[in-house]
Amino acid sequence: RDHAVAHTNKSGTLALDYASKQGQQFIIKAKPSTYHINLGGNIWNFYAKGGDCKSIGAWDDAAKTCKLNQDALQTIAIEDDGITLDGNSKSVVDTKSGDGVYADASNVVIENIRVNNFDRGIVISSSLRNNSPIGGTIKDSVVENTLSQIVINNVDNVILNNVTTNGGTTGIRLSNQSGTQIFNSAVNGASTGLFFDNSGNAAIFQTDFLTNTTGITGTMTLTPVVTGTT
Repeated sequence: RDHAVAHTNKSGTLALDYASKQGQQFIIKAKPSTYHINLGGNIWNFYAKGGDCKSIGAWDDAAKTCKLNQDALQTIAIEDDGITLDGNSKSVVDTKSGDGVYADASNVVIENIRVNNFDRGIVISSSLRNNSPIGGTIKDSVVENTLSQIVINNVDNVILNNVTTNGGTTGIRLSNQSGTQIFNSAVNGASTGLFFDNSGNAAIFQTDFLTNTTGITGTMTLTPVVTGTT
């Protein structure tokens, strides 16, 4: 996910030299769309610890934490293991497209943040870049978007604690993974509250599913443990 700004010449032509590799994608957009949070910067700025964190917050290198000091109006992508995104009660906001916060790394923490008006709110997923991440935490956050609020795809052992989702097609979607734990949360007003897509071994504690058309459904490889949930 290296990125750079490029401009056309006076005739409106843009020529780029790009040494691609198998599995890589090249995406052209009319305006910047993603803040990239990583440990060592990117190929356009070798020494930028925290990547783009400085554009929206403060980077603590020892703690591997990006703490927002303003709302973010683009996707935030977390690209290295063990990074914490501390929303500091700020919001990630868009106009109903893409993902709000996206991570394809292991043991990331996403906390104290509100994500609004994207297609998908918070996504922790494997990718071509990293096909086997494991673990992660989403806590103390509110997610309100158009389609799926939280998506966990092909990443085992993710924890959700004190998370509220409102509206959308799906509150929480678990795909091809196991070991998710959901604590002290609320899933409200979705077409489907919790959807299992070939997933299982989940544990759900003290979590409310309110005013959803369907509460919990899908293809479960193992029946979830449910305690103290309405």
